[in-house]
Amino acid sequence: DFVVDVDAVIDTPTLDAQDASGREDTAIDLDISTAVTDTDGSEAVQNIVLSGVPAGASLSAGTNIGGGQWVLSLSDLNGLQLIPEADFSGSFDISIAVTVEEIALNGEECDLTNNELTVMDRINVTVTPDADVPTVSAPDVCIEEDGSMQVVVNANLTDTDGSETLTVSISGFEAGWTVDTTQSGGTYDASTGTWTLTLPAGTTSYS
Repeated sequence: DFVVDVDAVIDTPTLDAQDASGREDTAIDLDISTAVTDTDGSEAVQNIVLSGVPAGASLSAGTNIGGGQWVLSLSDLNGLQLIPEADFSGSFDISIAVTVEEIALNGEECDLTNNELTVMDRINVTVTPDADVPTVSAPDVCIEEDGSMQVVVNANLTDTDGSETLTVSISGFEAGWTVDTTQSGGTYDASTGTWTLTLPAGTTSYS
C-alpha cells in the first residue's frame, strides 16, 4: 500500500484597480477590488499593501507603516479614499500588492513554496488644481469734487505653495474718470472702467 498526497497549490486571485482622479483639497475615491478564485475556504487574502502614497497624504482606512506604504484588509477596500495633502495638485502612481495564502492544508505537503502568492497592479492618481479663495479688503474712500483719491486694497493668496498667482481687479469707475497707474502698476481699461494688475508668480500678497 502507499499513500497519495495531493499538494495544495495557491490559485491566482483577481485584482482589479482603476486609475483615479479628483480635485485639489478633496478626498479621492480609490476603486480597488480583489478576491480569491478558489472559493472552497482553503485560501484567503492575507494582506493588501499600497505603496507610493505621497508624504502628507493619507488613506481613509488601513495602517500607515511608513515610507508611503499602507497595509489594508479586504474590508478596508470598501469606500476607500485617498486624502491628498492640503493644496497639493499633480499626479503619482500607487502600487498595489495582494498576498493570498493556503490556510487549510490537508495531509502532508509535498511543496511548501507554492502555498502563498502575491499579485501586483499599479494605478495613477491625478489631483487637479483648484484655486483657493484669496482674502481681500478695501476700506471705503471719500473724494472731493474735482479732486483725487487713493484706493487702498489688501489682497492675499491663501495657497502660498507657488501653484497659484494673484490678480487684483477694481471695476466700476465712472466714464470720464482716469486712473494713474504709475505707482500701482497694472492697466486701466477706460471702456469698461476696470483696473487690473496680475502679480508675478511667487508673489502672495498685494497692498
